[in-house]
Amino acid sequence: MNQLTPMTPRKRPSSLTIFLLTLAVVALVILRHDYWNWRVVNPVGFLPVGLWWQILVTLGASLVMWLLVTFAWPGHLEEEACQAERERTEIESKP
Repeated sequence: MNQLTPMTPRKRPSSLTIFLLTLAVVALVILRHDYWNWRVVNPVGFLPVGLWWQILVTLGASLVMWLLVTFAWPGHLEEEACQAERERTEIESKP
């Protein structure tokens, strides 16, 4: 059986952190719909400007997801799940 390693306790994110991350997600959703580039045909390099915009939005979404996982991951739920798994394996291992 695999041994579960104890997790370091994580504090819950502050309300300011939650607000800023929510604002980043909303801004990303709004910026995703690029109505201002919809009829622009001029290519930038070898791709249309709309495709470049979508590439930038994808990179921004990756950054926002990293921020969400780093600062707002519900670590307390993982701690509860690990504790329950430890208790379950202790019960199963008893003869």
